Amino acid sequence: MSAQALSGLKEHTMEEVYRPAQARRIPCVPVNTIKEIVSSEQLAHRVIL
Repeated sequence: MSAQALSGLKEHTMEEVYRPAQARRIPCVPVNTIKEIVSSEQLAHRVIL
């Protein structure tokens, strides 16, 4: 990915990038941070962490 594209992505939240891409059928998936993974209720419920 170009430096210009990465720079533009940093100006938006994951949700601001993900939802419009999905709506346009552009392959895009969110990647959670370590903090988001550790605080995940779903993973805690499954006793994964």
